Amino acid sequence: MQFSEQWLRTWINPDINTQALADRLTLAGLEVDAIDPACAEFSGVVVGEVKSVDPHPNADKLRITQVYDGEQTHQVVCGAPNVRPGMRAPFAQLGANLPGGIKIKKTKLRGEASLGMLCSASELGLESNQDGLWALPDDAPVGRDLREWLKLDDAIITLGITPNRGDALSIAGLAQECTAIFDQPHRPPVIEPVPESSEHTHNARITAVDACPVYLTRAVRNLPAGKTTPIYIQERLRRSGIKSIEPVVDILNYVMLEWGQPLHAFDADKLSGDIEVRYARSGEKLIALGEQTLELSEDCLVIADEHEPIALAGIIGSQPSAVDSNTRHIVIESAHFVPEAIIGRARRYALNTDAAFRFERGVDPALPQQALARACELIHRYVGGEVGPVVTAKNSRAIPTPQPIKLDMDWASDRLGMAIPVAQAVNLLTRLGCTVEVNQALLTVTPPTRRFDLKIKEDLLEELARLIGFDHFRAPLTRMTPEVGVMPVVINPQAHMADFLTARGYFEAITYSFIDPEAHRHLHPQCEPIRLANPIASQMAVMRQSLW
Repeated sequence: MQFSEQWLRTWINPDINTQALADRLTLAGLEVDAIDPACAEFSGVVVGEVKSVDPHPNADKLRITQVYDGEQTHQVVCGAPNVRPGMRAPFAQLGANLPGGIKIKKTKLRGEASLGMLCSASELGLESNQDGLWALPDDAPVGRDLREWLKLDDAIITLGITPNRGDALSIAGLAQECTAIFDQPHRPPVIEPVPESSEHTHNARITAVDACPVYLTRAVRNLPAGKTTPIYIQERLRRSGIKSIEPVVDILNYVMLEWGQPLHAFDADKLSGDIEVRYARSGEKLIALGEQTLELSEDCLVIADEHEPIALAGIIGSQPSAVDSNTRHIVIESAHFVPEAIIGRARRYALNTDAAFRFERGVDPALPQQALARACELIHRYVGGEVGPVVTAKNSRAIPTPQPIKLDMDWASDRLGMAIPVAQAVNLLTRLGCTVEVNQALLTVTPPTRRFDLKIKEDLLEELARLIGFDHFRAPLTRMTPEVGVMPVVINPQAHMADFLTARGYFEAITYSFIDPEAHRHLHPQCEPIRLANPIASQMAVMRQSLW
């Protein structure tokens, strides 16, 4: 998972720098794999406004533009096909430095002076799905330094989240983790309720109650055309590794990154009748997004209308029911799918989606209503439309409920080799979001609904150890009486060498058994790799043949 450091700091802002934050996360068990800049280095680029566009007298594909930089107007020769009067775009002034060592100088193009450069996103080292110039929003502040306005001096932090920590796959989850690590409260955004301006609903029922205990829908009607995604949402998506598509889809992806709850939207005009959550029937097929046809097995959980499946639940929607730029009425889905109903299905069809990645690891069953409210708030604010009431299908008895865990602090202190006061343990567990009842040295701990990994007392012991900090534990030297004689091999077998060394302060590097085929090709060009028939990811598709 990758995220914007600035985004996390809007929730919680510990008084430490980027590297120190990464170190603390790693020591707490959320290993930082990489820290990268949010974009390449450039300077001297401001928001420019194109005042006029005229034909170039000596070149059919070039245009002569007049660009205002907030102080004066400059003539710029431009070859971008999407340049137009009134647009706002990045303007590299004379003397600007662009990625790749490019310095902007006064020049002539086919006999006409050019005093600067209008830029595309790629020319600034940014990925974009736009062709030609980077069209900035109409309200972009003309003359404002682009790096400052977009807050591009940011770090993208990539975490290697282990499969048991699905709760950390969101800004909310990371903020909650930082609250526990730094003993500092976090500030989630306030979700403003959206007034119901429509009575339109889309009914849903759950047949597979064991696989989906909660399923919510909310209809939004009369979405206006021509809206664009706010630039701050586009940027946070980009820094999280997700491309901007169109406003509704972008907002649903944004809420997923923010809260950890995957959402999906259907084009209401493409649905027939009520929605049903059920298992697939024999012979059913689904044309998934991207036009891939899936032959569904009867153990596949699907979302269906009266005629056919419209989504592989928790994994991917169907192309025929997809939202596009012409969609005017949508139905938003927010549900809780149990991991057992999702695990293995995405891999079976070679699908790698953010939704499946989260549902396979477990998503907080308390999130669907909150995430749906947040999505509707943002859609109403930035897109418009008439929002209807929430339709709820629920089987309360099937909703996962955390079970209390008994933790004897005398036992915990003995296992950790360090006395842990009861008050300290209560404080640490409370910071994690647990509810703690104290009876002398015996704690009854109820984990929060988001922590599927806390099931036994050893799990709580691990939580105490990582929050105290593994570097605070000292391994006592073993007291031994020297004896003359030959040491039997069984006293120090090779299998115990790792334990022997780590107990004395060494660090063990554990490498993955699978690597990227491209990396293998470069490292071992003469060696045919052993390929996996069903790899867990495309970048882990062949067996590692060396430590490199």
